[in-house]
Amino acid sequence: MLTVRKYASATSDNLTLANTGTGDIAEMTESLGDDEAAYAYVRMKLGNDEYSERVKFAFVVWQGMSSSFQFLILLCTCSPDPLQATHVHFS
Repeated sequence: MLTVRKYASATSDNLTLANTGTGDIAEMTESLGDDEAAYAYVRMKLGNDEYSERVKFAFVVWQGMSSSFQFLILLCTCSPDPLQATHVHFS
């Protein structure tokens, strides 16, 4: 399961829900653009067999290589906000 939140624009600190899904890291990376900043929260099940499954979580702060400097400022100054915004209960 995953959730991706992106900034509405480079000059706004409003986050919008860009993607939700049941996929893994591969699905998450498809929704992250090279010219934007985003926060992603992913829940994955890992294990070799059905008896050794473990649930792992990843919180990703994304800044694409072509994104503007204003996104970097938003990421540096507003990072605590997405932690509360992406607070999702995955079952």
